[in-house]
Amino acid sequence: MCLVRSCWTGLLAISMAALLSQYNIKGVLLKILNSVRRICNHNNSHTPWAIE
Repeated sequence: MCLVRSCWTGLLAISMAALLSQYNIKGVLLKILNSVRRICNHNNSHTPWAIE
């Protein structure tokens, strides 16, 4: 749960920094989506799999 909270806090910080530096909204959304995708891929790679 702490990892999720820290990820969302990081995404919020990235979003606010991008908005304050006057990036366009499309660029901000793409950065956020790429960050979320990277986090999800990283978390899935450490998921233990059952051995059949």
